[in-house]
Amino acid sequence: MSSVPSFENACIAPAATSPSDIWLVGVIGSAGRLEAYIVSLANLNTPTARFIAGDVAVDTWTGLAERGCYPFTNTMNDPNSPVLMQQFGILSYATHVFPNGTIANPAYFTNTTFVSPKMFSLSPAVDGINWFNALTNKMSLKTNSRWTGVRIRSDWTTASRGSRE
Repeated sequence: MSSVPSFENACIAPAATSPSDIWLVGVIGSAGRLEAYIVSLANLNTPTARFIAGDVAVDTWTGLAERGCYPFTNTMNDPNSPVLMQQFGILSYATHVFPNGTIANPAYFTNTTFVSPKMFSLSPAVDGINWFNALTNKMSLKTNSRWTGVRIRSDWTTASRGSRE
């Protein structure tokens, strides 16, 4: 265990490892290295961080972008449940970080960027699938809106299994 790291645009989410644990995910510097920690808040005066995983992808991860972390709500009691880390803006990549130290390959929706974590809302989850409502950079011809629905599976480890409505 170590002290809690600091990131410019980090995100946090509940962790299934303990009721007092949270995920902390961020990028070191302006580009390149994504890092994930589980932070214990059992003692609020001295929180501790346990390094879980890191991923170097200079063309993917940027510390300058906002990000959001989202638990899979219907698998939250599973200690192996991942956290979804979504990066926003021009580089709208996402990945899953698993408590065992695995980070899934980064994925994105072709020609679509997500605007902001403030406009990316987690909805209910079913059978390991999280549902989100999100504002994108593209107008839908079906709905004449930049809002879209997104489904992302909690078991996605090597390829994008998300879908966009």
